[in-house]
Formats: sequence, C-alpha cells, structure tokens
Amino acid sequence: MAQSSRAVFLSYASEDAAVAARLAAALREAGAEVWFDQSELKGGDAWDLEIRRRIHDCALFVALVSSHTEARAEGYFRREWRLAVDRTLDMADDAPFLVPVALDATDESRARVPDRFRHVQWMRLRDGDVAPVVARIGRLLSGSPAPVAPAATAGPAGARTPEPATGQPPWRRRALVGGAVAALAVIAGLVVLQGRVARPVAPPAAPQAPTAVAEAGPSIAVLPFADLSEKKDQEYFSDGLAEELLDLLAKTPGLRVTARTSSFYYKGRPATVAEIAKALGVAHLLEGSVRKSGPHLRVTTQLIRTDTGDHVWSETYDRELKDVFQVQDEIAAAVVAALKLKLNASGEPGAAAHGTAVPEAYEQLLLGRQLMIRGSAASSAAARAAFDEAIRLDPRYAVAYAYRASNEVTIASATDDAESYREAAASAARALALDPALPEAFVARARYRLYTLDFAGARADADHVLALAPGDSRVVTVVADVQTAHGEIAAAIDTLHRAAKFDPLNRAAWSHLGNVLIAAGDRTGARRALERALALSPESEDALTGMANLNFLEGHPELAAKYINVSTRDPSFRHMQEAVLEDQRGHHEAAEAARQALVDCCARYAAYQVASVYAWRGDNERALDWLERARRQRDSGLSSLKADVPFNGLRAEPRYAALLAALKLPP
Repeated sequence: MAQSSRAVFLSYASEDAAVAARLAAALREAGAEVWFDQSELKGGDAWDLEIRRRIHDCALFVALVSSHTEARAEGYFRREWRLAVDRTLDMADDAPFLVPVALDATDESRARVPDRFRHVQWMRLRDGDVAPVVARIGRLLSGSPAPVAPAATAGPAGARTPEPATGQPPWRRRALVGGAVAALAVIAGLVVLQGRVARPVAPPAAPQAPTAVAEAGPSIAVLPFADLSEKKDQEYFSDGLAEELLDLLAKTPGLRVTARTSSFYYKGRPATVAEIAKALGVAHLLEGSVRKSGPHLRVTTQLIRTDTGDHVWSETYDRELKDVFQVQDEIAAAVVAALKLKLNASGEPGAAAHGTAVPEAYEQLLLGRQLMIRGSAASSAAARAAFDEAIRLDPRYAVAYAYRASNEVTIASATDDAESYREAAASAARALALDPALPEAFVARARYRLYTLDFAGARADADHVLALAPGDSRVVTVVADVQTAHGEIAAAIDTLHRAAKFDPLNRAAWSHLGNVLIAAGDRTGARRALERALALSPESEDALTGMANLNFLEGHPELAAKYINVSTRDPSFRHMQEAVLEDQRGHHEAAEAARQALVDCCARYAAYQVASVYAWRGDNERALDWLERARRQRDSGLSSLKADVPFNGLRAEPRYAALLAALKLPP
C-alpha cells in the first residue's frame, strides 16, 4: 500500500472517544472527508494489522494526550504511539509527522508519552475548541509552515500554548482517522465505510515487472493474530492460535509455509502487504484476530493475495473455547480450499491432531510457549509452571512434555543446573513414549544430548527428526548444531542456508551461519550473514560476539569493541570478551584483570571461556589445561569446540587430539 499523502491518523484513549469524534466532525466540516463512523464499526473484525498499515501510510499522526492516557499504564493507544515513533526513524528530522494534542492540563514535560513526542510542538485544546487543531492540520497537510507564535502563552502547568489560528484551513483533503480500543467495544474494530474496510486512497501504483512473489507458487505466511480481548491479556492465546494454524498448514502437500520466526517478525512493526510478501517470498498472507472472554471465543481470519492485496477469503467464527480445535481445522481447510490444494489425507481431524482433547491444557501450552520465547530466567520458570499445569490437566499430552523438556534444557544451559538436565531427559522420554514420531520431542532431546556432550545420541536424534520434518526450520537448526559439533562445517553451512530459506527473518539462523562461516574462513560471507542478523535484531548476542570475533581475527580491536555486548546477562562472556579486547589493544594488565575476574566469578561453570582467553593469546598449554577442565565439568561449550576459531592454533596438538577422543568426536 502506497502512502496516502493526505491521510491523518487520530490516536486516543477510549475515555476520550467523544472528543475524538468531535474533532473528526470538525475536520469533515472544514472540508475533509473523514472516515469515522462509529455506527458502522463491527466489533471483532481483524483490524490490528490494518491499524499498523495506516500508521505506516498516513501523513500525520495526531495523538490525543489527557489525564485518561496518563492514568492508564496499558492501552492500545500506547502501541499506536510506539508504532508512530518507530516510523519517524526513517524520516528526516524536520519532516512533520507527530502532532501531540493535550486535551487538558497534562504537562508535556512530565507526561507519560514517548520521548520523541517532546521534540515536537504540542497543541492544547482550550475549552474543548478543536478549531486550532483543525487549522494546524490543514497547514501541515498543505505543506505550509506553521506560523511562528511569539505571543504564545503559558498554558496550564507551564506548558507553552500557541495562539489559536483563525480562518478556514486552505485544504480539502481526505483524512484517515483511526483509534484505540474503546470501552464496551465502541471502537472495537476496523473503521469501515459503507460496510467495507476503509483504506487510505493513493494514486494507482505503476505496473511492476513480475517478481519472485508472483512466481512463489502455493505459499503462505501466517501473521500473528491480534488480541482483541477486553483486557488485552490474551496475546499468548492469539499468537498460539496463529502458530498452531501455521503448523497445520505446513502439513499440506505442495504448500510452502513460512516459519514462525519470520512470520512473527512483523508483530508490532508497520509494514504493507507488498513489503511482507517481498521479504518472505509468499503469494498469500493469513491474518486474523481473536477475542476471548471466559469460555467464549471469536476468531476472525482473512486470506490476502499479496500481488494485488485482494481478500481471497474471510470468515468469523463465534464459538466456545471447547471448540477451538474444530475452529483451527475449519480455518485450515478453508485456506487450502481457497488455494485449490488438499489437506494431508493422513491427518487426524479435531482434537486428535492437536495432541489433546482438553482445551484448558491446550491454553496452558500456548501460555508456556509464549513465556519460553521471552528467554529470561523468570519467564522460563513461569513457562515451567504452565507446562506442568498442562500436563496435570492432561497427563498424556505429549507436546506439553516435549516443550517442557526444551524449556528445561534452556534453564540448564544457562544455570548449569544438573536437576534441570535430568528433568529435560525425563520429559523428553515421556513425550516420545506417548508419541514416538513427535518432532518437538526429538528436537528437545537432541539439544539435551548435545549440551550434555552425548554427541552420538544427538546425531541419532538429529538424523531421525530430519527425516520426520525436513522442512521445519527448528529441526534444520538443531541439525546444524549437531553438524557443527562434529566439525562438519561445510554440511552445517548448507543446512543453515536451508534454514535461512525456510525462515528468512530468523535472526538465530543468520547469526549461526555467520559464526560457522568464520570457522570456514569465509570472512566476507560471515560479515554479510552477521550484518543480516543484526539488522533483524541489533541486540543479538550471538551476532555481536561473531562480529567481535571477526574483527579480532582481522586485527581490528577498536572495531571489535563496538560489537562487544558488555550488557550481556552472563558475566563469563563479558569478562572473556573484555580480556581478549584488552590483550589485542596491548593493555596486558587490564586483560589479566579481566581474565582473573572471569576465573573468580565463573570457573565452576565457564572453564571453556577461560580456555578461549588463553587460546586467543596463543598460550596453547594453558588453553588445553582449561579445555580438559571443561571436559571434566561437562561444560556445554565444548559442543562448539571444533568450530570456534580461537582454537584453530590447537588443532595440531597431540593433547587436542586426545581431548577429541575423550569426547568421542572425530579427529
């Protein structure tokens, strides 16, 4: 969707809906055609993605700030504000876009607004008079500079308030007025005009040459569903529902389905259908929304053709939570029918295909998966509780055991907790006993075996799960981990290229590829892959470490310093990086201090990192001493030994060969 050069987006808290409506009426009265008609709003329609597109496409973003926005720590309008601020990052500093309007005495210097709002001129409604706002919007849309107001007076709480402008705005343009979630579903859906979704009007796009999207064949990306629940506390459920649909559609022969990481990359990011399609290379998008209230469920979905933006199919399902599995199956069937494909005939209908017949257990599984993704110690502990509850509700829920196993591996690898490793092994075994062909269970057990240095067992699981699910990016990634551990660098590179193809916006796949390319000696390719990872996630610790190592290898410590993530949660990595950096700078006392800090804090579980410091220094004997200590401690870092470049200088050492033999790794 091209930008509408005269579109205005109006963002407000539900309590300020009356003021927003009055402003919309004034804009219409001044000559603007305003898409704002509460009587036509349809609660439950999928509108979250549409809101994001409109913020991306509008010419001005008008935020109504008031005591109501101040009082609310959460609200959909705050998400709109963040999206608007994100868009300004691509704009010239002097380009008008943000237009904050204070409806009362709220002090702009202390208001609970994004900091970017304080960098632009605010307006303030006096006695509810919307005329100055309408006039200023007119000047901004017409490209006329706003008049300097030397006579500006001090408004309430010391805020500067421009003198009201007078006269009719010199414009008759189309404005787009969106809004936040209103109380009692007053503003609960998409703004519509004559019963149809209203979109910003833009000049027809020039014909384009055929692209990869047009040649994508049967392909689809399932975008995260919007949470339209009243309290906005069901995001885990709406996301999980979309992910489950993704997994169901992935079982359809002949249909290429983009992996979750890439599809969900656009969550919270304004992007057009064309932009998403170009990035993911898909011919269709499935988007939707979920409204969940107690046992009641409303799911709205729509299938969009990406080359035209046309809606191929849409449907709204009003059901009970107990029918959630049937709803998923109906949506999947409708999508593949619209694409003129056939569902996998061997698939089981209804709840059997979802692993449980207990909706409450399924809901706990979705909650646990959402918590796992956050990656913090607290969220991992909360995920454990959710998976335990799912298993309590359905003791034969194999998928819940599998995700519990994966979560325990994550906890154990971060804390060196032997009990978590035992729990991971037991949960994976139980999952496979319940479902011997469950890919998630093999992935969890492969990770467990890899991190506990059972390389032969990890290889067996990786080979098995690859045969079960060769197109699953999660599977392909763990296979690459196993190949890397065995020193099969060329095979790992090929595997990671496949992962990036399945999941093109997966930061982890690109950072892993970059680090393996460093091991292969392809520094140019490594830099490209790591830069791609950092473009997707600037805080990726794996990618930052890879870029630091790349610059260390090339003898550029000051460039490496820019990538050292000193805020990493793990002090062992922080001290290791500081020691290597100071060594390369020639600051040997500082380097030794950092190495000693590493030993003092973390020698019990980070012998591998200490060995890395000595290896970078070229002190092979001490590096091998600490690697042997890492082997005795069963340090999971040894799974990277054959690919980590600091240890290149050790490869010819007899003690290194003996270490590999003790680890049962090939020479």
